[in-house]
Amino acid sequence: MSVTKQCKFEERRLDETTTLLVVDTPGLFDTREPNEQTSKEIVRSIALASPGPHIYIFVISLLRFTPEEADTVNILQEMFGEDVIKHVIVVFTRKDELADNNSLKEFILKSPPVLQNLLERCGYRFAFINNKADKDELREDVDVILDLIYNTIGENNGAYYTNDMYQKADAVLEVRRKEIRNERERHREAENMLEEKRLQIEEIEEKNKLLTQKLQAELRRQSTLEDEIKFREEDAAKQQAVQIEENRLKDLQEKQRRLVEEDAIRRQEMNREQERLNKLQDQAQKMVDEDGDSSLTKTLLTLTEIIEKMAENAKRNPKIEAKKEVETDDILLKTIGSAVVQVGSAAASTVFGIGSTAVSAAVGLGSAAVGWLKRWWSK
Repeated sequence: MSVTKQCKFEERRLDETTTLLVVDTPGLFDTREPNEQTSKEIVRSIALASPGPHIYIFVISLLRFTPEEADTVNILQEMFGEDVIKHVIVVFTRKDELADNNSLKEFILKSPPVLQNLLERCGYRFAFINNKADKDELREDVDVILDLIYNTIGENNGAYYTNDMYQKADAVLEVRRKEIRNERERHREAENMLEEKRLQIEEIEEKNKLLTQKLQAELRRQSTLEDEIKFREEDAAKQQAVQIEENRLKDLQEKQRRLVEEDAIRRQEMNREQERLNKLQDQAQKMVDEDGDSSLTKTLLTLTEIIEKMAENAKRNPKIEAKKEVETDDILLKTIGSAVVQVGSAAASTVFGIGSTAVSAAVGLGSAAVGWLKRWWSK
């Protein structure tokens, strides 16, 4: 980075006939100043060195050399013409970074091709200077540079870069300035277009962002709605299952209620039948007491035992199991049938012997037994 922003000059008398005028100019690739401003300052240096400079010293640091610095000579030729290269010498600073002369030669030999090309174009006019040298060493370096300057002036036959050259160079520079301005204008237009495109892209990105957010919100809403629908469907299914179970329980309760009612009705009928049976038993017992060992009495006793057994079974299980027990007991059925026949026969054969009361009792007992059996089988 160049330290000099504007042209500065110092003048020193070397001897009685020679005066040295040094004009310090900004670097053509100053990182802080635009090239157009730097070019103006360099052109201004010609006026300060009127009638014109003999030598252009191109200062380069040994530790920092870039392709841009090598291009400085090209810019000088664009500004002042091709012949300006005849007045250029190169001075390398930081000589102290190299140990000896052999190192200096090795540095030149191993330098990048772009630097070697620069030195070749300048006719290998170069020197080194130690910025940290003592007075004596610094004097030696300055003498080497002065000798290089004198030799270059001699090669140019004492000619310097004249004002006529300046006028020509200024015309060339004006063309260059216009090119720079046009380039800047194109660059500015390109930047404006880029800025416009950037704003358009930002606007599109913002719209896409809003659209994406809206889409994500819609997806979340849809997901929430689907979850809600799923929850409602599951809840409805649960409620339906509960309702079905409640209906099933109600049906079971209703069946249980009907069974209880039917059982109560059967028990009432059984109780009434038991009361009737008790009366018949009392009548039969009375007939036995009155008739003794007659065949009618024995038949009635047998029938009474059968009826008691059936009543006992009915009490033990008033439902269908008792009915099945009677249906599957062949001996019981045959005995009942035989007893009924005997009751009828005994009643017919003894109707005149025991009187109308015994006959009525026997017939009533037989009818009661038969009626009970019919009711039993009809359940």
